[in-house]
Amino acid sequence: MRSVFVIISIIFFSFIFWHCAGQAPPEGGPKDLEPPTVIGVYPEPNSTNVETDVIRFQFSKYVDRNSFQQGLFISPIIDDTETIWRGRSVELKIHEPLRENTTYSITLGTDLRDTREGTRLSDAFTLAFSTGDEIDRGQITGRVFYDDPVGVLIFAYQLYDSLTADTLNPSEDKPDYITQTGRDGGFRLPYLRMGTFRILALRDEFQNRLYDPDVDPYGVYVKDVTITEQNPDYEDLTIRMHKPDFSRPFLSRVTPAHHSKISVRFSKPIDPASVSPQSFRIEHTDTGDSLQIFSISIRKENPAEIYLFTAMQKEGFYTLYVDSMVTDLHGNAMMPDGLTEMFEAKIDEPDKPVTIEYVSPQSGAMNVRPDTPVILQFSYPVKSEATENAILVIDTNDVILTGEYHWDDEATVAFFPSRLMESKMPHSIVIELDSLPVKHSLSYEDSLYTGRFTVLDRDMLGAIEGQLITQQDTTFTVSVDRVGGAGPGERYLLTQKGGGPFSIRNIPEGQYTLWAFRDAGGDGEYYYGEVFPFDGSDPFIAYPDTVRVRARWTVDGILLDMIKYDDLIHVEQNDTK
Repeated sequence: MRSVFVIISIIFFSFIFWHCAGQAPPEGGPKDLEPPTVIGVYPEPNSTNVETDVIRFQFSKYVDRNSFQQGLFISPIIDDTETIWRGRSVELKIHEPLRENTTYSITLGTDLRDTREGTRLSDAFTLAFSTGDEIDRGQITGRVFYDDPVGVLIFAYQLYDSLTADTLNPSEDKPDYITQTGRDGGFRLPYLRMGTFRILALRDEFQNRLYDPDVDPYGVYVKDVTITEQNPDYEDLTIRMHKPDFSRPFLSRVTPAHHSKISVRFSKPIDPASVSPQSFRIEHTDTGDSLQIFSISIRKENPAEIYLFTAMQKEGFYTLYVDSMVTDLHGNAMMPDGLTEMFEAKIDEPDKPVTIEYVSPQSGAMNVRPDTPVILQFSYPVKSEATENAILVIDTNDVILTGEYHWDDEATVAFFPSRLMESKMPHSIVIELDSLPVKHSLSYEDSLYTGRFTVLDRDMLGAIEGQLITQQDTTFTVSVDRVGGAGPGERYLLTQKGGGPFSIRNIPEGQYTLWAFRDAGGDGEYYYGEVFPFDGSDPFIAYPDTVRVRARWTVDGILLDMIKYDDLIHVEQNDTK
């Protein structure tokens, strides 16, 4: 009986010992949000003439083993390693010879987490040692700007000559050095050889240390970076990241509305600059006769839909052909197998008269910005010669606002007031439709349209003023972005030639970030560059602090210094934008 008790006791205590010897920390207690830290390493940091086949790390707390593997970066790459865990310590066993006279850097990135609360390492940690007499002392530091910048990978590729620079393809070539951004997007690439480097920031979704074009968000620097013995540190390298949309548009539906209007629906919004009546061709499937297209109009309420206004259709079926050069808003061309669609003709008269399909600001809108244009879209093309007499914006003092009328197409017009609209004042949009003839002898539903909106209180708005410092006489854009904002009215832009003072007014109260970039395209859109073939991004400078805009107050004294980019050769990138 005693022997049975002894056996049971041995099994019990063995279980307890095995359970306690595992990696799991004690359960219960308050949340421990303190990030893990490295408290011990082997070899000693910055050791020289190292001969070893092991690398060890000791942590302040238990760390997740999978996150260790995800956050481990060795430069130059060592492929054949074995990981051995002992509680809060890990040993990397190296099963291949180290290179002679080489500085190795082993980086633990911010993907590394503890096991209890999943708290990340605050900043990447790098251990360096050399198999030769010296430690490489080159260094690149900077910051990544992105919606979620923590944990972004920074790839550095050493460029030995012009051929390497031209042929380097990050989709096929792994980087020479890797690190990871910290909580604010900051990063440090230490222990670099002297030379020229290409820097790439990305989310490595497949964790394969390669750039996957259809998957990985990315950012590139404005140029390749050179560090020398005289200047071994390159500081304040800044990169803006984005996730491009690589999906290609295609035709999804073609529906005749009546005998001379056809709705063409695409899979996504289409770039207005890429379409014209010549972008489409319609042929009768029996006779081969072409159906003439007089004009087109992209729907304001749904930019993925385009109206084609045509000659009268004949009975039977037609095939619509779309030019392959039509693109979406990201420059993606049409899918080759999504360029044609067959539809049955509709020979009926319009089932309702011509209407105003879209009005902005909408009737009844409140707190409309004082510089807002009035935009109208009709359900059919109209004659624009009588615009100034037929489309009026009137304040409550019966004063007709002056301004400019711009027709995007024969069915869409925008009115831009020549002065700011009066604060807190109701305004009317009056359209005398009898004075605005419809093309092709159609008629309106009504003879008069009246809408009403109220301008917001300008005393609730503020302004930002400052200086853009540069000697370049090219186009620059200053961008003011609301913190946490993502929709219309959350970004305010000012585009100007060269440096000098800038002023952005009528900004609602709130917290904003401020940055400026050299606008190569001149369109107010930032160019993120290309990974391969390499094309540097637009140079930019970010104001270091958020700016609080208050009502009836001007935040002044803002300095945006772009001088460090003045020596960059200005390259037109219209072909890639």
